Parts: sequence; structure tokens; C-alpha cells
Amino acid sequence: MAAAGYSGADVDPTRADCIIKSAAGEVQVMKDGFGTEFSEELAKKVLTE
Repeated sequence: MAAAGYSGADVDPTRADCIIKSAAGEVQVMKDGFGTEFSEELAKKVLTE
């Protein structure tokens, strides 16, 4: 999000989602510009895969 903001592009943060995905699964950490509740244990597995 920071890179998009600094790029000068017309960005609507309320439409932004962030999903982290790997062979271990996927975790949505942001929905419509806001952080979501997620399993930190699953996120760690996804990030270390």
C-alpha cells in the first residue's frame, strides 16, 4: 500500500485487499482497506512455506 501511495497513482484504499498465499494455504490480512482478524499460526506457516 505504501508503494502504491507513493507512486502517485489514483488509489482508493477502501477497495484494497491483501491475501498472503503459498502452498501451505492462504490468509487474508486486509479487506476493504482495513486489517482483518486472522490466525497468526496459519500466517506464519504460509509465510515460511
